[in-house]
Amino acid sequence: MTKGLSNSTVAEKEETAKIKSLFEQYVKEMIYLRNFSQHTIKGCWRVFTRWIKYVGEMPTEMNLSQFVIEMRQHNLNTTTCNISIIAFNSFLTWMKEKNHCPQTFSNGKPFKIAKLPAEKRQLKVFDDSEIKKILSFRPKYKNEHRIYALVSLLIETGIRINEALTLDVNNVDLDNLIIKVYGKGKKERIVTVSFELRKVLHRYLNNYRQSKLESKFFFCTATGTALMYRNAERDFLKMLNKVGVSKDNIDHCFHSFRRKYARNFIKNGGNVLYLSQAMGHSSLQMTSHYVSTIDIEEMQIMQNKTSLMSRLK
Repeated sequence: MTKGLSNSTVAEKEETAKIKSLFEQYVKEMIYLRNFSQHTIKGCWRVFTRWIKYVGEMPTEMNLSQFVIEMRQHNLNTTTCNISIIAFNSFLTWMKEKNHCPQTFSNGKPFKIAKLPAEKRQLKVFDDSEIKKILSFRPKYKNEHRIYALVSLLIETGIRINEALTLDVNNVDLDNLIIKVYGKGKKERIVTVSFELRKVLHRYLNNYRQSKLESKFFFCTATGTALMYRNAERDFLKMLNKVGVSKDNIDHCFHSFRRKYARNFIKNGGNVLYLSQAMGHSSLQMTSHYVSTIDIEEMQIMQNKTSLMSRLK
């Protein structure tokens, strides 16, 4: 026995070291064999760090539930818990393939963590008047032109913030009004550009996109690196303050534009199949999450548009 340490303490350290080593191997395979992005890998490490903090040992039938209980006791909301559960289940699937953990529970059910029931809550988005104020912003400095172009792109196309921040300048074809983006799993898709958006992007690209070094990133810094999320958020909050729009009642500022895009698309007669493709979703079920909650005023407008009695009476 190691001097000064009990048998149980030594065993705990060995368990922690073992699962950490397995997770490092899992991450390496996900990078080289599955092309996981650095953003995804960082998220995986956050979840694994929670597991070490709350459990700290190899997964068992008992401690899988403990992981969820600890997250709730630490006041993590349902969405954060479910994101952590999905990420850790991916690790469990890999471990089962490598025979490092059981395939099933004692009752025969698959060895994985059950997701928590989703909270039925309509996520808030910027309303039309707030979007109008945001678009009325008149940038003066380079950083202001950059964030204005970025936000305009999010509003008009509904792409993810990470897709915008990593956008390759060579994939922006303003002549043909199309942009090639790479979504989750590096899946390629084409999004279209309106004439109004083209004006904004063209002005930024030709007059205000400057870096000391050659850069492939459309939204680059002065040194040519990609604009970081925290810096984009910093510039965006300054922009909101200048136009008199509060973010306090909005869930996730940048993602709010994605939800707004989806709801506006359907509200104005857009086809859900086209919407799913534009947003880069792998299934219509995922798209439905963005448009499943419609406020009463919008329902009344749609009712008046589609009323059989109004049309046939």
